[in-house]
Amino acid sequence: MGAGRRDRGVTPIPSPSPLSIWVVSDGRAGIENQALGLAEAVKRLTPAEITIKHIRWRPVFDRLPSALKTAAMLDPASDPIAAPWPDLWIATGRATLPLSTRVKTWSAGKTFVVQTQDPRWANHRYDMIIAPAHDGLSGDNVFEITGSPHRITAERIAEVAPAFADRIAPLPHPRVAVLIGGKSKAFDLPAEHAADLADRIAA
Repeated sequence: MGAGRRDRGVTPIPSPSPLSIWVVSDGRAGIENQALGLAEAVKRLTPAEITIKHIRWRPVFDRLPSALKTAAMLDPASDPIAAPWPDLWIATGRATLPLSTRVKTWSAGKTFVVQTQDPRWANHRYDMIIAPAHDGLSGDNVFEITGSPHRITAERIAEVAPAFADRIAPLPHPRVAVLIGGKSKAFDLPAEHAADLADRIAA
């Protein structure tokens, strides 16, 4: 009873707020998944709320250099980029660079800015760059990884594996899965090239 009276004056320590994470891209799956995969990896380590932001520039401004673009030039169909700012900003793709390089200022230093891939512009203005080793990028703010960030986990594989069981079961062991990006503005992956890659991997 006495202990109960003493406890009445104790103020509970509030739980820390979840980390606020924005995943910013132009919405293309191969681009967005890199930033989203990284955000999901962070969320597995600490409580976090992930918000996906798709942005694009008005056509008349799209080809301007990143240094000349401002948020006012965003297409009205873009998701809003405005306060309250996130704790963690994770972005991928050329379209996000004009925003990634400014969000630290807009947030008065609150937001930690992460850019995946090699930005190839103003690299010193990001808190961290997550770059694939094959880009050969170096710097105090560069974290080099093999390949690209992605959303594949052991749990996700186990969840979807039954849907492919009949197709996978006849395949010989050992089995190797390789994910290769498809056609883009800069690169092509014709069917014959894909088949050749498969044969070389199998060999």
